[in-house]
Amino acid sequence: MIDTDKYKGHTPSPWRVEGELTEGDDGWGQSGDSTLSIHGDGLYIGQIGADYGIHETHMNARLIADAPLLLAEVLRLREQVADLQDTIDCLREFCHKEGYDTYNWEVKYIPTDKVIE
Repeated sequence: MIDTDKYKGHTPSPWRVEGELTEGDDGWGQSGDSTLSIHGDGLYIGQIGADYGIHETHMNARLIADAPLLLAEVLRLREQVADLQDTIDCLREFCHKEGYDTYNWEVKYIPTDKVIE
C-alpha cells in the first residue's frame, strides 16, 4: 500500500505541462528541443527529457502533471472502501444477531433500514 502521508505538503493542483518537443536529426527529439517542464501553483516543479521519444515523453509529462489528481483519487477511494467496510461490518453484526447463516448465503432480503442507521 502506498504511504500517502509522504506527499503531504506537495504543490497543490492543477499542475501543467509546458514546452514543446521537436524532433531532431535522430527522430527522438535529442537534436531538437528535448525537454518539457512541469509547473503548478505558479511554481516550477521539474522537467522531463525526451529520452524515450516524443510521444512517450508527452505521456510521462502528463502523468507527472496529474500526480495531485491521482493522489486525491487514491485518498477518495480509500475513504470509500473504509465506508463500505463499515457497512459490511454492520451487516455482518446484524445477520449474526438475527441468526442468519451468512456462510451459506441464506441472507437474501434484509431490510437495510434495520442494518444501516
